[in-house]
Amino acid sequence: MDFNKKNLEYVLEDATYLQDEIEALKYVIQEVPFDEKPGGVESIIEMIALIDHAQLQFYRPILEEIKSNNRPDFKKINPDFKNTFEFEMKEGESVEKVLDRIIKHRAALINIANSIPVITWQKKVTINHRDKSLFQIMQEMIQFERAQLKKVADRVMALGKEKQQK
Repeated sequence: MDFNKKNLEYVLEDATYLQDEIEALKYVIQEVPFDEKPGGVESIIEMIALIDHAQLQFYRPILEEIKSNNRPDFKKINPDFKNTFEFEMKEGESVEKVLDRIIKHRAALINIANSIPVITWQKKVTINHRDKSLFQIMQEMIQFERAQLKKVADRVMALGKEKQQK
């Protein structure tokens, strides 16, 4: 997708849409074994929490750095967020609280994104020896999140089919 103001609005709407998706999950997640790891793969809650981790450890710091500095420094930002991810629900924490925290973090990211001038979205940044525009980075975030949410939906559907067969 080429950069223009309309496409930027579309990407930001997609980023906001995640809040709605997570909110909707709050109503179905209790109906499925959200913490089971079938075959040793990640659980549903881990798939969702990885979205939040990526946002907090990679995407949001990039936005904050660009917004606050004329000469952004991305040396402290680790683009390999998948390998730094570890999820453990805190004792006494409900899945709803985890989802609420993710929604709150997304709202903060959207506020930062909306405050960045349109011209800045075309600015090239170098992360992990690759040049990308801020707009391209946000597109990658959306693609990653869609893939994660698709994995969640696939797992929920598979669990639903299992339940029907029993």
